[in-house]
Amino acid sequence: KFDDFVQVLDAWWATRIETTDSQGRRTALVRQTFQPLSAEAIADRLADELAARDAVQLIREPLPSVARAKQAIADGKDDYSDRLAMVLHFAQSQQWTRVMEHLDAAEKMAVDRPGVRFVRDAILHVGRRHEEFKARIGAEAEELARLHADRAANDAPRDRLFLAEYLLGQASGVLEANEMLALLDALRPVYHDSPDHLQAMKRWMQQRVNHLRQTGRAAEAQELRRQLAEQYPRDYRVQQSYAQTLFSAGEHESGYAWLERVLASDVDWLPHEENSLRGAYAQQLRNEGRFPEMLEFLEDWIASNPENSDPYARYLSTLVRVDRQEDANRQIARWLDDGRRPDRIVPDAAARLQAALNQALGRGHELYTDRIEERWHQPLAETALFLAEHPTQAHVADLIMGHPRFRQTDACRRVRAESLQRLEEGIGDLPPPVVRRYVDWLMPDDPAVEAGQWRKLAVALRARWQAETDANHRNQLGQVLGRILADRLTVEEHLKFLLLQLASGPTDHAASHARQLFDALLTQPWQQEHEDEALALLDRLAEAAHPTDAAERLLQQVADLYRVTDAMLQARFEKDVAAIEEPRNLSRTELREQRRAAFQQAADGLAARLRKEMDAREGPFVQWLNIERIYLEMQRADSAVPVAGEPEQAEQRAEAFLRLADECWEMLGPKPPRLDIGQAPDLAEQLEVALKTRCLATLANLAARRSAEAALIERLLEYLDRGIAAEPETEAWKRLKYQLLVALDRPAELEAALHDWIRPEEAVNHWRLVLGYLLAEQGKILPAIAQFEAIRADDELGPAEYRALAGWYLAADRREQHERALVEVYMTAEEWELSNLLSRHLSPWQRSDGALPAELSAEVLRIFAALFDKSGSPQNHLRQVREFYRATRDFRLLRGMADAVIGHTAGKIYPFLQGMDTVLSEVREEATVDTIVEHLAAVRRRATTDVDRRALDLLEMMIERRAAELQNQPGPHGERALAALQCAMQRAWTPGEPRLVADLLVGLGTIAYPPLADEQIRQLQRLHHDAERGSADRLHVAHGLGRIYWGYDRRSDALALLDAALAEYEQANDGVLPALANDALGTLIGYLEQQGHYAAGERRLRQQLERPATRQQSYWLTQRLYQLYENAIRNGAALSIGAGQTLYQNVERTVRGDLETGNHNHRHQLISRLCGIYRAAGAKELSSVEDDLQDFAFEQLPRLLPRQTTHYQSIVSTVSDTLRHV
Repeated sequence: KFDDFVQVLDAWWATRIETTDSQGRRTALVRQTFQPLSAEAIADRLADELAARDAVQLIREPLPSVARAKQAIADGKDDYSDRLAMVLHFAQSQQWTRVMEHLDAAEKMAVDRPGVRFVRDAILHVGRRHEEFKARIGAEAEELARLHADRAANDAPRDRLFLAEYLLGQASGVLEANEMLALLDALRPVYHDSPDHLQAMKRWMQQRVNHLRQTGRAAEAQELRRQLAEQYPRDYRVQQSYAQTLFSAGEHESGYAWLERVLASDVDWLPHEENSLRGAYAQQLRNEGRFPEMLEFLEDWIASNPENSDPYARYLSTLVRVDRQEDANRQIARWLDDGRRPDRIVPDAAARLQAALNQALGRGHELYTDRIEERWHQPLAETALFLAEHPTQAHVADLIMGHPRFRQTDACRRVRAESLQRLEEGIGDLPPPVVRRYVDWLMPDDPAVEAGQWRKLAVALRARWQAETDANHRNQLGQVLGRILADRLTVEEHLKFLLLQLASGPTDHAASHARQLFDALLTQPWQQEHEDEALALLDRLAEAAHPTDAAERLLQQVADLYRVTDAMLQARFEKDVAAIEEPRNLSRTELREQRRAAFQQAADGLAARLRKEMDAREGPFVQWLNIERIYLEMQRADSAVPVAGEPEQAEQRAEAFLRLADECWEMLGPKPPRLDIGQAPDLAEQLEVALKTRCLATLANLAARRSAEAALIERLLEYLDRGIAAEPETEAWKRLKYQLLVALDRPAELEAALHDWIRPEEAVNHWRLVLGYLLAEQGKILPAIAQFEAIRADDELGPAEYRALAGWYLAADRREQHERALVEVYMTAEEWELSNLLSRHLSPWQRSDGALPAELSAEVLRIFAALFDKSGSPQNHLRQVREFYRATRDFRLLRGMADAVIGHTAGKIYPFLQGMDTVLSEVREEATVDTIVEHLAAVRRRATTDVDRRALDLLEMMIERRAAELQNQPGPHGERALAALQCAMQRAWTPGEPRLVADLLVGLGTIAYPPLADEQIRQLQRLHHDAERGSADRLHVAHGLGRIYWGYDRRSDALALLDAALAEYEQANDGVLPALANDALGTLIGYLEQQGHYAAGERRLRQQLERPATRQQSYWLTQRLYQLYENAIRNGAALSIGAGQTLYQNVERTVRGDLETGNHNHRHQLISRLCGIYRAAGAKELSSVEDDLQDFAFEQLPRLLPRQTTHYQSIVSTVSDTLRHV
């Protein structure tokens, strides 16, 4: 709504613009003011807006081509766009050294352009220089926070918010969760001080929630979600998300209460928002199997007549789930009946109709059977017939009739029969869409429609079509009539109608009518009139498609001419082949000659027809007709293979070729045409160049034949030389001459020409490549190598070129360069392509028939070398290394592992190192270890960060440790492993890295070499000591150290450490042990059980159950307590609730009582625990076990299973196995 107009400069302007939704509720309000400005004021404003232009780096769009960028750089005329084009070009093949060279050069051209720094960030991100990228992100965040704090510079809050969100987006793929939290904290002031309407703090809080969850700080994440929900009460997604987290935490009633509160609030939710909130409520009830409550909820929901089909669909499927199938059927029938109204159906009735229809079609909400019960065949048929002509719901009828199951029923056949009757009776009056619908339904011909009936319909439709005055209606009727004629009557009738439609149809649709006729003509068996009509349509098609642009018309004519030529040549040929008499009685040679004659006749006939068409026309299209005719005559002459002893035939063939050459020369003219038409050529110029190029290609074809006259060859070469001289910078002329000399097999002339074309100042090395290959073919290997090495130094080689160069190096006995070139073959490939290549190489080694390869292909080693050199996630490829090594025992596979270590963040490299432990466990020979260590020493020289160096130290420690375990005398290797570990732990840490190192040390397990084992423990103790007290990281390290103590049989140390760590973490969290501690607590309980301290374990679990952090944690604690009881029964331990028979009876009764829980996953786990208790008690031969089990299995379980929505089969299987066992 536009309002409050003011008049400024003789125009009226709305100062108030209000936008509303379909219910009249405001969704946006814009207020604006207007004032006249003088020319000077406008100039000042423009100057102000452009003031920052000097600080902006503009980039050409589109970017220059790689070839032009290379040439600009070679000429010293490059700009930022040229360098950026090269950066992107080399980044595609992950050639990062070249990328950084061009990036450095680009930045020197944009010293005062602050925005270009983000290009470097992006390149560092994708180029595996993650530590450098992290440092830049941190510095950028600090500078942004400083600028924000400087209120004198606080004039662009939106710009700073944009930069903050950009930094977070870039960092998310590189920084660990803890690092992201620190970055968020640093940027919080930027978000906090942003205008309220931008809702920046909401996005900040949502990101913080995600990263808190990733670090295991679930309680903090939950609290922040609650704050979000309270601060943004009108955001339904936030409300629903908070409720979902409550559900996920097992706080089901709290989640329901929250959604009820939201729905009852004074917020006027939009229909889709309310539908989403109510849907979340219903879905949770469904997840818990609370179908009666769900049905009650849905009844209340649909009582408000929502206009979305979802609640109605849920209601019908829920009726089925609570065994009220007949009620569901009655509701479906009622809603189908309510939907059969002749007037407009109100939205809620339409929604109910849609739900009922889907349920009847076997596509109900979470009840998808795709099967239609017989009871619905007739109601669906009646609904389809009723709605077939409905103004708004006809699509429902199409949905029914389109269902593959319904189409096979007798009811559908009755609908088709009724449709035919309606068509026959109302063909003159039915709306065109209805006519089309009925015809579509009849097309399956089931039941069959007689040809006479189709003809009767066609006659009536044609009469109506001719009388129709509305252009759109006439076009729709014509489409239906055309389909009937094409699919059910004759081709001749269809073509005649298409001709009539084109001649007398509505002009608005003339283009489509002409195209229909043209396409139909090209698919028919050959007839002269069809060919004539198709050629006659060329002008009309072009005119209809491009009425004002002569060049576009010509292009359309040429494209359609190609289609006509191809189609008519084939149609003529097929017609003449069909006329061959008794082909089965002919020999192969005779049949081949007959088919050759048929082709010659077809080509002659079509060429003559094109000649006739040329004579009847004028303008540029005539030359295109002529070149097509020449093409046909060349094909005809080619098919006339000379027969020995018939010189006249050979002479005629030569004369035909000379004549065709003369015609091409005539079309070209004495002066070579211009082939270089610039970067933005006119279409007419492009077409002219294409025509001339076809002429030149035809001449080259004629000149390359063995029978070609020398005069033609020399004339063409001289013509090409003149073209090259006229346009020395144009590649097209040189390419034509190159192709001709290759075809003529004149290497000496070609080599001379290539030397002439290669200039040092030219950046594009295409002709150098050609020269290199030519020299190699002539046995000049060293000059060929020199050419390719020059290209590699100045530019780049592709995979094929590297492979060729590798072969030349081998021929020249330069084996080290040969091997490097073979690796370079794969350096230009994408990472996923290399992984796929490795999978194909591995397949022969995994055959089960014993026919394995003799040795590992060297290509595999090269692929791995390239892959680990460029991979951003090297741990993803360790599985392939392990599988290859396990199959081949080839030590060369492991030699290059160190290459994959450097260039990553801590978060990326430690998963790789942990994965390496499984690879090294396959090593059986000390020589393999020595090979890996030798290469690792060379890689150290390329390490640039402490993360790189520490990772290499740790890798060396792991390798030497493996070597120490392979010998009876582990001393030297053990000492080197110890030194490497000590060196690794002396380097500076990055945020979050100590925890990752602790995981690695714990993952080493128990170490046989005592000094190294002592150092493992000492470093873990140091990491535990240095971690912040009460932090999740400190508990995590303590948990790992406790497991290591236990592995070294330091049982009391392990128990004491875990007990103290859990107490410390509990105290730091206000006396409540967060769910993050479940793993550590579970380990402690397991250790207590192994020591026989069941009572202590029971006491600890019961204490935690008194104050669980979440409902989900209470479930876990309960399950773990019951597991402890099971183990106690099995081992005869005494607990607070008894021992032996008493313990069993108390536990069995308690667990069965807990099975009434509404949480399906918890119930599943409890049933598994209960079955374990029955097995344990049965093994102890306790009394009443069999009776208790049977009572549970045949009395209680059948009542529980209908409420169970998950793990149904697993529960049945577990209980049945227990019955057999006990």
